[in-house]
Amino acid sequence: MNTKKIIFAFMFMLPFALLAQKKMDSTRYYEKKIYQQYKDALAQVEATASFKELSNQLVAYNKKNNSYNGFGFSVNYNGVKANSLNTSLNASGFSSFNNFAIGGGVLTHAKRGVAIVDINLFNASFINTVKKVTTDQKISLNSIDFLQTNIGIALVNKQKFSLYPYFGFGLRSSNMVLTNTQVVNPTGTNISNYLNSPQNITATSFKITYQLGLGMDIKLKNNTQKNASTFLFVKGGLNNTFGDEKFKIDDNFKFNPDLKMGGLQFQIGLKFVKFNTTSKPEVTN
Repeated sequence: MNTKKIIFAFMFMLPFALLAQKKMDSTRYYEKKIYQQYKDALAQVEATASFKELSNQLVAYNKKNNSYNGFGFSVNYNGVKANSLNTSLNASGFSSFNNFAIGGGVLTHAKRGVAIVDINLFNASFINTVKKVTTDQKISLNSIDFLQTNIGIALVNKQKFSLYPYFGFGLRSSNMVLTNTQVVNPTGTNISNYLNSPQNITATSFKITYQLGLGMDIKLKNNTQKNASTFLFVKGGLNNTFGDEKFKIDDNFKFNPDLKMGGLQFQIGLKFVKFNTTSKPEVTN
């Protein structure tokens, strides 16, 4: 057998030999064995009578005091101050923005005793679109609140009802978009000069927000099998920015339309919660 054939045979068999070795003797092999022992140990602990008794006591205590973890959905009404902006737009031939916005979002919740933490992960609000009929132009206005963390203290803390003042901080991104009718240049010679006007112009504002108000939770339904429940929640208060919402276009042109994309806010929604607030120790794999 010549040298080339020997080398070819060796290279052909080497991956199989390495794979066979890896199955029985490798870092990954021993890690999986250790991980499995962790899982087995946790399963044994969870099967003990003392663990089950403690879990039952925790759930019973949490139900009595409305301590929970959960998530929820909400719809909201926001006051908007657009009078100055409307005056300017009316002079340019546009209709007026409403002085309110409607929206909705996704939240997470946690309650321990009388302390309540609500986090608005994402909450979008939309105002009506204004138009200029003679030029077929439109302007839309919306805002997105996110990571708004509110902390409340339950002044009334019953199994079926909680009443709590709250305060918190978060972030807001507001967008104003002008949509033009695309004007085509009939004498254009190539793609660079066929269009005479941009179709969309976007102005943005990014601000820190604060929230202050009063909330209440009303228990609607229990799920005893899963140690869970559903609450209706209602919140009313202020949701404002620190300072004016100054807009900018392409980081170059900045302007202040004297616009408040916030103010008085009402929220109503559902909380889906679990009273078993424990979590397993993390077992890395």
